[in-house]
Amino acid sequence: FVLDFERARAYTSGMAAPPTLRNEAMIVEIVERMQRGESLHRISQQGGMPNWFTLMRWQRCDPGLKARLAQARDWGRGVRFESAHPDRFRLDPVRALALIERVRAGEPLRQLARRYGVVERQSLDVWKRINPDFALELERAKQAGRAVREQRLKMRPFTWLWDEALSDRIVLRVSRGERLIDVARGPDFPGLHALRRWRRAQPAFDGALKIAIRRSRHVRARTGGRYGASTAQDVCERIAAGAALSEIGAVAGVPHGSTLRTWMRTRPGFAEQIAQARAFRDEMIEDQVADIADAALPATVEDARRRIGRLRTRLRATAPKVRKGRAAQRP
Repeated sequence: FVLDFERARAYTSGMAAPPTLRNEAMIVEIVERMQRGESLHRISQQGGMPNWFTLMRWQRCDPGLKARLAQARDWGRGVRFESAHPDRFRLDPVRALALIERVRAGEPLRQLARRYGVVERQSLDVWKRINPDFALELERAKQAGRAVREQRLKMRPFTWLWDEALSDRIVLRVSRGERLIDVARGPDFPGLHALRRWRRAQPAFDGALKIAIRRSRHVRARTGGRYGASTAQDVCERIAAGAALSEIGAVAGVPHGSTLRTWMRTRPGFAEQIAQARAFRDEMIEDQVADIADAALPATVEDARRRIGRLRTRLRATAPKVRKGRAAQRP
């Protein structure tokens, strides 16, 4: 805005009317008008309202009034944004019900109300404001979800005490070729933090685990380099289902990505199978994009656009990488 210097000079020189006396009814009216979307500067320019300088002086003298006006200003900005984007914040009953059910099941709302989650935080705030029943039901779901998470914490031990039999099982599974991180994430095994504590407290276990890790690397290198029809079929099925070659190489029991690429260079039949699986995967993703676009409605067009964007990103991420430079020119 542009300050009205002539008005300020007239006020300081005594030609203007004395400052408006403050009363609570006028403050309530200003707050309500700001909550409806009007700006404080525009309100001050209308008849019967205190001027801009008087409002600024009131806020300097009363921090509580300043906080009320700031809160009303933020609310009014949201109202103006909603009026400019009416379809974006329209309540979707299907998404709202899915959000409530997942919150009631124990998932934290802060993880679901993200940009690429079930609903955006800004849309969720609008839903709660325009639909008090939804806000009440969501609050009940949050309380039920907290109870579910507390029950899960009670059922799970906070600290894993040293167990020699369990440590022997871990060493045995790692020595047979499994990765330590995959073993630790099992439901009946402690996590990586507990394993680190065990290794610090039990030097013998730490030494046995180091030997098992070295042996595991040799086992994976020895068994992963052998080409097998069943392994090749499993890899092709995973690619056709939507996985990338690099993601498959990180799965336990599957050869490393570099080994799979070596098979593709040395075995034309396997390379042809991989190409067919990739083509099928790309067609499947394109069909999903077409289905989402056909089923999109004016109220769900933003959600459909986000889902299509995620599928497009997935399609680019799973596409085979083209080497640049001299390596790409080699026959």
